[in-house]
Amino acid sequence: MKKITTILAAAMLVFMLAACGECSHSWKEATCTEPQVCEKCGIQNGEPLGHDWIQKDETTRECTRCGLTETVEPEQAAPAEEQEPAETKTETPTETEAPTETETPTETEAPTETEEPVAAETHWYDEHIEKMKAQSASLEIPEDAYFLSAPVNKTILGSRGICIYELYAPSKEAEKIGKINNGTVVSVLAQKDGYALFVTSGGLYAWGTNQFVCDGNDTPVLVSGKTDDGKKMIMSHDNKVYVLYDPYGVFTHMTTMEPNTKVTAYKTVNGFTYVETKTVKGWVNAKFLSEVDTGK
Repeated sequence: MKKITTILAAAMLVFMLAACGECSHSWKEATCTEPQVCEKCGIQNGEPLGHDWIQKDETTRECTRCGLTETVEPEQAAPAEEQEPAETKTETPTETEAPTETETPTETEAPTETEEPVAAETHWYDEHIEKMKAQSASLEIPEDAYFLSAPVNKTILGSRGICIYELYAPSKEAEKIGKINNGTVVSVLAQKDGYALFVTSGGLYAWGTNQFVCDGNDTPVLVSGKTDDGKKMIMSHDNKVYVLYDPYGVFTHMTTMEPNTKVTAYKTVNGFTYVETKTVKGWVNAKFLSEVDTGK
């Protein structure tokens, strides 16, 4: 009998599955405790929704979905453990250090004698150069300009009795400062390439052509070119040679020197050599000098 019952149950299950396969389900909504159920074939789908509890009071809660109420025991909050107060560490005051012994001040050394600074060597033209720079930044002072051993007063004698140009530089292409009239007395400071650097009594510095900054009425100061390495030479020119006061021809010549005159030659500047004999000192054209033949 038990065997027949089992066979019938299995047959019914097969029938239901076959019928469900052809069923167009009509689902009953899921509840808090049951999933969706087909009202035609009874098959279930999904999971129960579960209760949506809200707390009514301390001991009762209610499901907002199905209205089920439930009594619960209030949670007994465990009293917070009393925290032991943190130990306050009292710092033991450190022993007061004994005051250090006051060092006895050493004897003050007697101040050493202050050596007076050695004054740097200055030249007469240093002051003039500072004045020139302050007067005009355009006035050129070439490094190889030959400054005289001392300023020399000369009178301007312009070409054919006219005034000459004052220039910013020792060059015919130089910009013109202005003009200076005949008869003006100036102090010649230096020479460069046939030009003289002079200053007027009014403090104006300018360059002018050498040949017009000389009158020959007074005795010029000899520009010395003597050094320690003089060399024996001889005047090899066939004619008399002019001896000048300076190596730029600013001033008129002082005298002449005969051919074959033996001299001691020193510094050469601007193509002129400073020479000396027992009676004459001055500058001569270097091309007229030859070495002495020691074989004679």
